[in-house]
Amino acid sequence: MSLFDGMAEIFRDTFGEAVIYTPAGAAPLAIEAIYFETPLTIAHDDGGAPVDSQAKELHVAAADVAAPREGDRATVRGVTYKVVPPFRPDGQGMIAVSLVRLS
Repeated sequence: MSLFDGMAEIFRDTFGEAVIYTPAGAAPLAIEAIYFETPLTIAHDDGGAPVDSQAKELHVAAADVAAPREGDRATVRGVTYKVVPPFRPDGQGMIAVSLVRLS
């Protein structure tokens, strides 16, 4: 038993919000997950002005979504996103997935 056992659930319960996660070809799941928007600046190779944007990421419990796949969908705060790689398990029961907003 580790000092960190159960931390994924504590973080999810504290910082999580309602998300509808829809695995490709399967029924939607109502889960709690942690949504992040991380500021980033994208530089242009041609020397143009950099563009400010945000990387969007969702941290899901492996118990809720054991095998995220490209093409899954996640609806957060009324906005639907496509799930895209990379998928990064943290070794503590959570998996970070990247999101691309669908138009």
